[in-house]
Amino acid sequence: VFFFSPSRVNKVRMEKKKFDKRESSSLTITRIEKLTTLGFDWGGNKGDEKWEEHFLALLQYKEENSHCNVPTKYTRNPALGRFVSTQRCEYRKLNKGEKSLIDREKVRRLEEIGFCWVMTNNQRRQSA
Repeated sequence: VFFFSPSRVNKVRMEKKKFDKRESSSLTITRIEKLTTLGFDWGGNKGDEKWEEHFLALLQYKEENSHCNVPTKYTRNPALGRFVSTQRCEYRKLNKGEKSLIDREKVRRLEEIGFCWVMTNNQRRQSA
C-alpha cells in the first residue's frame, strides 16, 4: 500500500488530464499503467456524474408526468428545473459552434427520451 499526499494526488490527476488531451505531461503510458495497477484513484469527471444523476431524475419525472417539460422553477426538485434549463442553453451554444458543456451523445440521449429543446407556450402551460 502506498500513500500520496492530497497535493501530490491532485498534481498526478492534473498531469493525467494533460496526457489525455495530448498536452505535455510528466506522465507516460507506462507510469499510468503502473499507478492504475497499484489502485491509484484517477477521480471521475464530477460534471458527468452530476449530469447522470440529473438525467436519471429526468427519467423519473417523465415516468410520473409522461413528458420531460420540467418547469424551470420546479419546487419539488429545483436542481432538475435548473438542469433542464441549462441543457437547452448549452444546446443552443453547441449549435452555434460555441464552447458547450453538452455533447452530441448527451443530446442523443435526451432526444431519445423525448426531450424538447424549444418549448411552445402550450407545453409551458402544461408543465406549470
